[in-house]
Amino acid sequence: MYQVAGWDDKNEDEDGDEEAREVCGVIATHGREDGQTVDVGGGLAELFDHDAMVEQLPDGRFDRDALAGHRNAMLWFGIVDPAWRGHGIGHRLFRARIEWAQAHGADMVFAMGWERPDERTSRPLFERYDFVPVQRFDEHYAGTRDACPDCGIWPDDDRECSCAATLWAREMPLDRLAGSGGVLER
Repeated sequence: MYQVAGWDDKNEDEDGDEEAREVCGVIATHGREDGQTVDVGGGLAELFDHDAMVEQLPDGRFDRDALAGHRNAMLWFGIVDPAWRGHGIGHRLFRARIEWAQAHGADMVFAMGWERPDERTSRPLFERYDFVPVQRFDEHYAGTRDACPDCGIWPDDDRECSCAATLWAREMPLDRLAGSGGVLER
C-alpha cells in the first residue's frame, strides 16, 4: 500500500543507509458472486521510535517530545469506499491496525482524523477506543493534496484542500478492544 500512496517503502538512517519500514497494510475485500474480489477499504499503520515519531508529529500547542512514547504507531489512512460505509468495515480496519501495533510493542498510537466539511468524521471511532484529541489543525492538508473529494478540488484546479484534521493519541496497551468482548494478549 505504500506504493499506492506514492511513498517510499524504505527509510534512510543517519548514515544514509536504507532500512525497511515497519508497516502493516490492511485491505477489506468483498467477494462477488462471480468469484472475483473487490477492494472496499484499507489502511496503514507504521511503527516509529521516539525520535522519528517526534519528527512525524505536526507542530502544535503541545510538547511533541513529551507526547511521543518509546515505540509508537501512526495510523495512516482509513479509507472505506462510500458505497460500503455503515457496514463496520472502518471499525474492523481500525481494530486490525491497533491489534498489529500492540502485538509489535507500541506504547503510543497516533492518528490524524480528517474533519470533513459535511460533519462526517472519524471522531466516534477514536472515542470508542479511548483516544484523546490532542489538537485540531485547520487547513491541515493545504499544500499537500492536489485532489480532495470532500473539498471538490482536482489536480487541474488552482485551489488547495481546506479540510481540517485532529491529532488523536492513545496510550497502549489496550486491555480490551471496544466491542470485542475479548482481551488482547501482549
